Order: sequence, then structure tokens, then C-alpha cells
Amino acid sequence: MISIALATYNGELFLKEQMESLINQTITEYEIVICDDNSTDSTYKILLEYKSKYSFVKVFRNERNLGFKKNFEKIIGLCSGNYIAFCDQDDIWTSDHLEILLETIENNYFVGANSELIDQSGNRLDLSLMNTKKQTYIPSSAEYKKTLCYSNIFQGACSMGRTEFLKKCLPIPENVKYHDWWFALIASMDDKIVYSKNVVLFYRQHENNVTRNNKFNLVKKISDYLFNKGCKKKLREQWVINKTMLMEYEKKFFSQDSVSDAIKFYDSCLSGDIKSIILHFFTNYKLMFLAEKESFIFIFRLINYILCSHGGRR
Repeated sequence: MISIALATYNGELFLKEQMESLINQTITEYEIVICDDNSTDSTYKILLEYKSKYSFVKVFRNERNLGFKKNFEKIIGLCSGNYIAFCDQDDIWTSDHLEILLETIENNYFVGANSELIDQSGNRLDLSLMNTKKQTYIPSSAEYKKTLCYSNIFQGACSMGRTEFLKKCLPIPENVKYHDWWFALIASMDDKIVYSKNVVLFYRQHENNVTRNNKFNLVKKISDYLFNKGCKKKLREQWVINKTMLMEYEKKFFSQDSVSDAIKFYDSCLSGDIKSIILHFFTNYKLMFLAEKESFIFIFRLINYILCSHGGRR
């Protein structure tokens, strides 16, 4: 049996549409395990309505807000299926969502699939998640160990894992931002991960998306590290001088160039005061930072521009 793990929080706007897609799957052997993170709107009331109608819908509620990552950790312990498929409250599943994931996983630990973007009203945007990440092919099993260090194509709401494997991955480290990336990375260590380019989800884009609201803020993260970890005064002063310029350039020089290009630049150009700051940050935050391809590439492109603006390499 498959357990659908749905984490909810103040999701009344789109929840019913998602729930309808969950109860209309092409396979029949599954349960829906929902843990509400102490919502303040009508989310919990909506969930109880579905629980009263369908015996395979199980609803739990946190006494205090845990956050989406810890909430998913809790749900894993409440699931009774051999597989756990992760689910968000504001998307829409295709009717064959579970069927495709189950057929694809075979003897692997973790499986992911593609999604198609829709707007807030549910209109299709003719763009898939693979397109947005410029993913042109499905990596081989052995390649995931390398690619997952820089880019995560395993969207949580399109993924499923063996329950026994997922429980062994817990607890998720504090400095790991997303549960889906963590599970995918661990599965890749044993070459037990697979991906399907089939679309199994309509991924809603709106202003309240968790991942959008938690967008990685590079300047803030570096500032927090330098001023909260007892770094030398000279290093802090160097950062203050460059901080304003970094914030200005952040909007202009975001790049989707390849990781290999960024690494080549790092090897050949990075030096001086900025190097000291970035290396300090990388040393202490490398696990969290590697999960963010966009920020990883951006910093190298940004440094490249700064160096060129100030007379090239130092």
C-alpha cells in the first residue's frame, strides 16, 4: 500500500481542489495521511469533512506550528504504507500520479517525476519543472551524486520513497532546507534513485508558495554568519564595504550558466578579500549552500563582475 503524506497549513484556498485529485487516483490501495500544522483558517475544518466521507483519509493536527520540514518528518512516522508519496496542499495531482511513481520506482529507494506549472487560477502555463531548471535529459543513476550537489530536480510533491528508507534518513539535519533534496541525496549515495519525465502534477504558482517565501537570501546568510560566529573584525569590515555593492548586483547578474563554468571561474579568478569572505561562508555552510544551485552559481558570476569592474583579477 502507498501512503500519501500531506502537510497542510492555512491552505483553505486550494485545498479542496487538491483533495479531489487525491481521492480520484487510478490505483485503489492507498491512504491519505494529513498533518495540519496548527492552521488558523478553515483548513482543519475542510480536512475533517473529507475524513468523515472517506475511511482512507486520516487527519492529525499539531498543537503548535512545526514548520513544513518537521511536519513532514512527523507524518512519515504516522504512515502505514510500504511507500510514502509526498504531497503539498495547493497543487493538483494527475489521476495516474501514484500509478506512474509506483511503476517507475522498481527496486530503487526514491523516485521523482516531472510537473507542469499552472497559475493561481489553475491555468496551464505550458512550462514544465524540467524546463524551468533547464534539465534537458534524465541523468543516469550514477550521475545523481554529482548533479544533486548543485541542483535538485526532485520536487517533493512529485516524489515517493520506500518507507523503510525514509525513516532511516531521519532526522533531517537542521541546516538542510528541504526534505525532498535530502532524501534524494541519500538515495543517490547507493545509486538507488530514479526519475520520470512524465508529468504527474500541476504545480501551482502563487505568492504564498513555501519555497518562494523561503527564497535563499545570499547577502543575509553571509552577513548573519560573519556577525554571529565571532569572525575577525577585519573580515567583518571587508564585508560591510562590499555588501551594498553585492545587493545592487544581485538583481542584475543572476545567471543560469552551468556549474562547470562557475567552477572554472572559481579556480582561475577568485582571490583577494572577497575570496576570504566566501570561503569562510562555504566552510561553515557548505551542506545547506550546495542545495541551492541558483545561489551557488550566482555568487561566482557576481564575483566575476565585481573583479572585472575593479580592474580584473587581483
